[in-house]
Amino acid sequence: MRQKLFDAQLNTLLTVTKHKDYSPQEIETLAHIYFRSLKNIPDAIWLRAVEEILLTEEFFPTIHKLHATALKFAGEEDAPPKMEAWSQVVNYIERGWVDSPSAPPINPLISTAVNLLGGWNRIGHARIGYEQDHIRNEFFNIYDNLVEERKQKRFPMISDKSGQQKQVRLVR
Repeated sequence: MRQKLFDAQLNTLLTVTKHKDYSPQEIETLAHIYFRSLKNIPDAIWLRAVEEILLTEEFFPTIHKLHATALKFAGEEDAPPKMEAWSQVVNYIERGWVDSPSAPPINPLISTAVNLLGGWNRIGHARIGYEQDHIRNEFFNIYDNLVEERKQKRFPMISDKSGQQKQVRLVR
């Protein structure tokens, strides 16, 4: 993200949210630490994350909170939520579009998840009940991993895998 954009949004956060009374030197240190940790977030996602924080949080956010909020929007434009993705899979099978040249295109992440799961036939021939539930849950796991992998490729400094992030706080 651009430094100027970051500074403007950080200033907005400091103006709108509750926080301790920072000295100008502490604000400069805080800005440096936050920017260093958050600079790989694309501008559009940064703006959405700050807007979300402003609408939902009363207190100034930690780096971790800003990361987590950015992740919420990271792959959203091209990866439907997993329930919607599963509905598209079921819809494709029910309409007989699996091998049809006239079928509308399906999201590449969904197609990859289906292939990793064993293909359209495995899903389509699953027995109703436990087997179908098991396949659906497998699809959810695979799809979630693909979405997370895509997020990490887009901006590697952001991850929601616990243990990979450290919360940074200013020392008084």
